[in-house]
Amino acid sequence: MSTILLVDDEPAIIKMLKWRLETTGYKVISAISGIEALKVIQQTPVDFVITDVRMPSMDGFTLITKIKTILSNIPCLIMSGHGDIDMNSQAQQVGACGYIHKPIKFDELEVLINQNLDKQLV
Repeated sequence: MSTILLVDDEPAIIKMLKWRLETTGYKVISAISGIEALKVIQQTPVDFVITDVRMPSMDGFTLITKIKTILSNIPCLIMSGHGDIDMNSQAQQVGACGYIHKPIKFDELEVLINQNLDKQLV
C-alpha cells in the first residue's frame, strides 16, 4: 500500500480527498501547512506528495523544493484553484511531476498518482 502525503490548508479539501484516496486503497497522511508537511516527511516514509499552492507561511512550490532536498526522487503533485498558464511550468521548475486544477477530478488525479508511482517501481 502506497502512502500519500496530502497538504492543504483547507480541512474540507483534505477530508474529501483523503476519503477518496483511502477508498481507492492508499494510506493518506495529511498536513495543513508546509511546515507540518516537512515534519511528516522527516518522520514517516511517504511515497507521493500532493500539495496545494497557496498556503500561509509556505507555498507549495517552496514546500516541494524543500522536500526534494530531503527526498529527491519522491513524486510531488501541485494542486490549485488559482490556475494560470505559468502554473504548470512553475511546477516543473521545482521538480513536481505535474499540476492539477481544483475542483479535483478524481479520475485525473488517480491516473497521475498511478503513473508516477509506477515510474518509481521501474
